[in-house]
Amino acid sequence: MSEETTNVPDGISPDALKDMMKEALPEAKYESETKETPYDGLTKKEMLKLATNTLKDSHKKCSDPMFTKVLILKALGGMIEYHEAVARDLAKAGDKPKQAVAWGGDMGILQAAHQLLRNVYLGEDDFICPE
Repeated sequence: MSEETTNVPDGISPDALKDMMKEALPEAKYESETKETPYDGLTKKEMLKLATNTLKDSHKKCSDPMFTKVLILKALGGMIEYHEAVARDLAKAGDKPKQAVAWGGDMGILQAAHQLLRNVYLGEDDFICPE
């Protein structure tokens, strides 16, 4: 067994996760002086703030871990669909086969993440993962 898999914790407290999230993406690093960005006209800082505020607002309405699980699965599903579409478009165009394979490979990674989260059991109210 590799060292990476032997150091995976069995669990993490919600408070520890919140602390880690505060440090995960330092906003100053993502500041941009230009408004011309790929984020629907938002700067990186504005996009990160929107994502953070959206999550905070939604968790004010429902803070149950099952909600978070569903939210993440929905987001991963959207990423999977996006990667599949890009991979298909690149494959159809035929001029960038390596990129098509790379996008398809990333789609597989996202599918694996999706499946791993589906298999995380959150208790008797978890309607996604059977016991």
